[in-house]
Amino acid sequence: MTHRQTPARALVALAAAAALVAAPVLPASAAPARPFPATLQLPADFSPEGIAGGRGTTFYAGSRPGPTGGAVYRGDLRTGAGEVLVAPTPGGASIGMTFDSTTGTLWVAGGPTGTVTGYDGRTGEVVARYTAPASPAGRFLNDVALSGDSVYVTDSQNAELVVVPRRTGDGGALALLPLTGDWDQSAGFNANGVRALPGGDLLVVDQGSLLVVDPATGVADRLEQTGGRTLTAGDGLELRGSTLYVVFGFGEDSVAVVDLDLAAGTFRTTGALTKDEPAADDLERPTTALYKAGSLWVVNGKFASGPTTDQEVVRLDPR
Repeated sequence: MTHRQTPARALVALAAAAALVAAPVLPASAAPARPFPATLQLPADFSPEGIAGGRGTTFYAGSRPGPTGGAVYRGDLRTGAGEVLVAPTPGGASIGMTFDSTTGTLWVAGGPTGTVTGYDGRTGEVVARYTAPASPAGRFLNDVALSGDSVYVTDSQNAELVVVPRRTGDGGALALLPLTGDWDQSAGFNANGVRALPGGDLLVVDQGSLLVVDPATGVADRLEQTGGRTLTAGDGLELRGSTLYVVFGFGEDSVAVVDLDLAAGTFRTTGALTKDEPAADDLERPTTALYKAGSLWVVNGKFASGPTTDQEVVRLDPR
């Protein structure tokens, strides 16, 4: 049996119809999404330290001791607009922070004040506040992570984690969790950045070492470094899958890129993001970072400059 060939014009028409079916129909008013800014301006005279991501493109940044100590700023990563959510307090400090999306609570470590405060992420109202007992070494509550039913806070002056209830209405009390196992408390600043791992354990940086801490017992297992630059003076941590970003603000203005192999108990540093890397206008004594909306948002601490009228968060775009 002989088949008739489809005329060329019919083939063209069929292809055009198929393209119309496959192509998405966009509203006439649709426009390309606004690009995210390279820098986010913070209030004048801020002394920024910590950063946390809220719902959508919301972010929060805190101010360490100084004229605006204890303040918390809430902004938008896409527009750069924002406002002071929590007013500064005399002697106050807002250091590390994390946002609990299940309750809408922003948890903030109070540095030398020894406080852990939970704020309503919308209104800035205090919903919980705890104060750690005095210690001969003093207190510096530094960074915050959520695991299970608790909020865990590193204390850079003591070999222990400060633990408070995650649910503000539960009526629980503050507890101290001693760090044991491979933990080696030395003179000076110790535990700094902390992040929760997928299984619930905590990852802590301490004077260049990375340790996995059991949140129930406080037993720490030190990860072995198999290559790359050391993490001495590592500050804030940000975890993205098996990639860990470690912020350096002392000695080198950069963010180390680290590959974790938790099953093997090892890690290696594979590179660094600096002001010469993509999309970084400048880094000046960076402290902490937030991975959100496909970018790494790094707080410029500017410790050497002190409070200035030019304070910002810098966007990095990891390759």
